[in-house]
Amino acid sequence: MSSEVKNERPSFFYDESFKQASKGAALGSGIVTVVAPLLYMKNMLQTKQPIIPSHCYRGAPLMALNVVPQTAITLGTNSLIKRYFFKKKSDELTNSEKLIAATAAGSIAGVASAPCEFVVQNYQNGWKNSMSQVAKCALKKNGPSVFMRGSSFLAVREGIYAPGYLVLTEIISDLFKPHMKSEYAADGAGAVVAGAVVGAITSPPDIFRANKQMMDSNWTAKETVNNLAIKVMQAGDKSKNKAVVIAMMSGATARIAAVSVANFILVVFTKDKK
Repeated sequence: MSSEVKNERPSFFYDESFKQASKGAALGSGIVTVVAPLLYMKNMLQTKQPIIPSHCYRGAPLMALNVVPQTAITLGTNSLIKRYFFKKKSDELTNSEKLIAATAAGSIAGVASAPCEFVVQNYQNGWKNSMSQVAKCALKKNGPSVFMRGSSFLAVREGIYAPGYLVLTEIISDLFKPHMKSEYAADGAGAVVAGAVVGAITSPPDIFRANKQMMDSNWTAKETVNNLAIKVMQAGDKSKNKAVVIAMMSGATARIAAVSVANFILVVFTKDKK
């Protein structure tokens, strides 16, 4: 009897939500290492700042510290919602229920990531010479609330992105599977396609987030549209409508590439073994 007690292990570490959160944390750091240059380019293009190749990994350590808990929160919360709100196993959920769980989980993770994204954005834009200087000066100038700038746009961005790799990828992968011999190949292809779709859709809220978080601008969504459109028109495009479209897709190519790669990593490495 006593030997059985000794061999018992803490059930918490075998809880599905904990395992998903741990998996997300491990993958988050790897994703940042791969896509950091693309994220840097995206941020510069979105805010119309010069791209300096030597700065491609600027802010990457904090990005990793941000993406690790962000991914962990998304996967862990998604699992919790499915388990305790819907009270069903993943394979018993409808696509609508999966979308609700993923959207809620992504939105929560987006809000939680606001402080780190704020510091990285301003450091990459050259507002200060170090991340600690950005944090100290921003706190002194505007108080603690400054770190939550753009959190609503982050909630929208991640609320769309999370269903992309947690639900849409699966739907698209199922379309590929009858035409591919390898299930992993179908999942990978589905991940890339879904990543491209959500990468494009989430570009506008990410642009709003970037320009809201910048200490030198702090623009509202309307100001972002107008000001970026003016910059596009000054570069040669005379049509206001065309300039708005171009402005709202600034950095979209870099974001689509980054999201597609991240989506591929998340999907392939979180695939359940059957």
